Amino acid sequence: MKLNFLSYGLFAIMAFVFLFYTERHPQYNWDMIAYMGVVQEYEGVGLRKAHDSVYNMIKRDLPKDAYNVLTAKVEDQYECLIDAKAYENELSFFRTKPLYTFTVYCLHKLGVNLVTATYIPSFFSCFVLILLIFHWLNQVTKPVVAFIIAVLLMLLPKFAELCRLSSPDAISNMLILLSIYLIHSKSKRIWIYIALAFSVLARIDNFIFVIVILGFQFFNQKNTKMLLLVTAGVSLLALLLIPMLLGDSYNWFMKFAFLFSVDDYLRHWKFVLFDFRYPSYMFIAIIAVLLLAFGNSTSKELTRMMLITFVIRCILFPSLQERFFIAYEFAVVVLAVHHFSMVQKNSQSKGGVGVKVN
Repeated sequence: MKLNFLSYGLFAIMAFVFLFYTERHPQYNWDMIAYMGVVQEYEGVGLRKAHDSVYNMIKRDLPKDAYNVLTAKVEDQYECLIDAKAYENELSFFRTKPLYTFTVYCLHKLGVNLVTATYIPSFFSCFVLILLIFHWLNQVTKPVVAFIIAVLLMLLPKFAELCRLSSPDAISNMLILLSIYLIHSKSKRIWIYIALAFSVLARIDNFIFVIVILGFQFFNQKNTKMLLLVTAGVSLLALLLIPMLLGDSYNWFMKFAFLFSVDDYLRHWKFVLFDFRYPSYMFIAIIAVLLLAFGNSTSKELTRMMLITFVIRCILFPSLQERFFIAYEFAVVVLAVHHFSMVQKNSQSKGGVGVKVN
């Protein structure tokens, strides 16, 4: 017990120091500018004033090189710089992540610089996420193995990037991973639903995972079908109402350009197929296939859920940026470690029986 406590403490300190150092070098992605505008809307600031205030803040608080990149004459970002109306149109895609924007708003109200407030949630969410990974690994394998694998996952460049972004992706991944962990641990359904509900508030496209889980439960649990139908209906209603309550129209998602151009949609899919060739995706894909073939019933079901979610998401939103899928990738790794540990235990137990017989 003492060794376990020490390993948790040591890992927590290592994770905090690593992420703190990583967070000291934020990526300053353009999304930060849009989320700052949404926070300004929470404060009741008018469009023109919000636009000018945000761009004045980033000019004051960002390094000059970062500011020049974010305001360069590239695609829509320069138009947003010079035209407040164009900036407002972009905000439609960013109002739909209220858990993140409200967290940034609260931090700002507490006196945190607005630029800094956009990436603090990523730091703490990544910290909780990697601690959850370490805890889950400790439940399915030996402490030393859990420590090594958790450290290796933490050191992956894509995880460091997730921490450095001003985006809801870290919160989203943390809540999705928590949901998967709760399902794997056979926790009470209410806690699973709460985690899933918050994940949708973090990123509204997480409704895909919610619907997939409800679908599996609908077919597997006959006694609760009416409850699941009601829950699914409420989830779909929330998909429409959340954006409207936050200032968007009910058809906000129709602003995605690829929905109106077959060529543009196919171009996005070309990028998806190109990105899928990266070793990290191929590695996860191979593990997922092996889990489907040899895993236990829980691992197979969770893997199916994640794969179906992945496919549907790519069909609706053709993008393979890893910051959207880190929770699923890490969960697949933990399930594989769990399966390997179970196989090893079974092998050892059979060997032990053989010794006793002789």
